[in-house]
Order: sequence, then C-alpha cells, then structure tokens
Amino acid sequence: MTQFWEIFLPVIIPVGVSLLCWLFIKTFGLGQLTNRIDNMTSKIDDLEKEFEYVKDSLLLVKGGLVQAGVLKESFLIKSGSPIQLTENGRKALQQTGFLQIFQTKKSELIQLIQQKRPQTKYDLQKAAEEVLHNNFLDDNAMKQFKIYVYKQGMPLGDLLASAAVYVRDALAAELNIVE
Repeated sequence: MTQFWEIFLPVIIPVGVSLLCWLFIKTFGLGQLTNRIDNMTSKIDDLEKEFEYVKDSLLLVKGGLVQAGVLKESFLIKSGSPIQLTENGRKALQQTGFLQIFQTKKSELIQLIQQKRPQTKYDLQKAAEEVLHNNFLDDNAMKQFKIYVYKQGMPLGDLLASAAVYVRDALAAELNIVE
C-alpha cells in the first residue's frame, strides 16, 4: 500500500488541487469576473484614445481662437500686433517688484539692450528678454520675481516675456525705435 501512495500521491495532489480550483472558479464566477475586467480594460483603452483625439481637437480649436483674437493665449500677455500686457500681467510685474527694479536698473538695462542693436520694437522686446534672463536673473533685486514665479507655479519664461513687453513699451521712444 505504501508503494501505491508513493506512486499516485504526487499525481493525485496536483490533480485534486486543480479540480478544487476549477470548482471554485465555476462556483463563484471568477471566469466571468476576469472577462469583465478584460472588457473594462479594453473600454478604458478606447476612451484614452478618444480622449487624445478630443484633446488634440481642442488644442486646434484653441489655436484658431487665439489666432482669430477671440481667446487670449496667456493671462499675462494678450494676442495682437503688437502683443500687450493684460491687467494680470501689469499686476504680476507690480507684485514681483519688477517695476521698481526697472526704475533702479534702467540705465544698465538700456546699455545692455543697446549692445544688441535692436532695430524694431520686436528686436527691442527680444533683446530685453535676453538681457533680463542673462544679466539680471541672478541679481538679488530679482529675488522677489523668482519667488513669485515659484509660488504661482508658472514658467519663468512667461513672466520674463511680460517684463520684456513692459521694457519694450517703456524704452522704445527713448531708444528712437518707432516700429
């Protein structure tokens, strides 16, 4: 009898466990549950694809509305020719202390911008943005500017672009740049 169990026990246990598992799955409908999960996963994948399509479509619509001037691209700068600061943009520059920094550093800013030889207001705006980024960002006076950007969770470039628009408008006449 010992030989019988030595031979069949290694076969009976796995077969018995398999049968018990099969009965458990059939009894509690786990097969249907896995099918439902598979179906839901498939539907979620389909929804993700649809969402990407909707997102891309909304971005195209937004771009068209911005281009048509119906929608503002940034809450700091409004679209147009030329772009202009919004009320939020002016408030942000005031809150960051940039307007005071501009008055304090104006002569140094003018000197550095003139080295870029701007010919148009667009050149002036881009030169101002570059000079602010490369020459003033590490200045202790700009500390509040960086803290504001950090606390607002906005890209530094957005606020620098706003500051550059302000500089363009403030210095164009002084630098004899008409267009």
